[in-house]
Amino acid sequence: YPGQRGHRRIGATGLRREEGAAQKAPRQNAVVIDLEVDDLDDVDAVRTATRLLVQSQVTAIVAASDVAAAAALRECQALSLAVPHQISVAGWGDSGLARCLHPMLTSVRIQARASGRSAAEYLVAAMAGCEFVWRDLPPKLVIRDSNGPALD
Repeated sequence: YPGQRGHRRIGATGLRREEGAAQKAPRQNAVVIDLEVDDLDDVDAVRTATRLLVQSQVTAIVAASDVAAAAALRECQALSLAVPHQISVAGWGDSGLARCLHPMLTSVRIQARASGRSAAEYLVAAMAGCEFVWRDLPPKLVIRDSNGPALD
């Protein structure tokens, strides 16, 4: 989504990957700076990562959870950056927190209940020795006030 708004320097905050973990596919037409933390609920670590991303002159930050995005939003505000006029912030999960922040947080909504049900069905099928076909549960981007066009 940030790339669709003209953002070409995007910061991403996610969980630290274990050695040998699959790498993300390269993004076209954008420079993505990944900063990893050990715990997305570690607000101090996320705020530190956000400061580093801001120093790298990103115009958008995408966090792997709404809690991490809230910490990034708070750090941007502490650095006197106007969200979304100077920097955009987006999260993942579309939790109730996303609607309680100012500005309200753009977030990716996942079908958590359906995903959990599919996981349970998979376990039951696996224990019974049956095949299981995963249902497609596409996420939905919920656009709110924390995202704006990139400023050049």
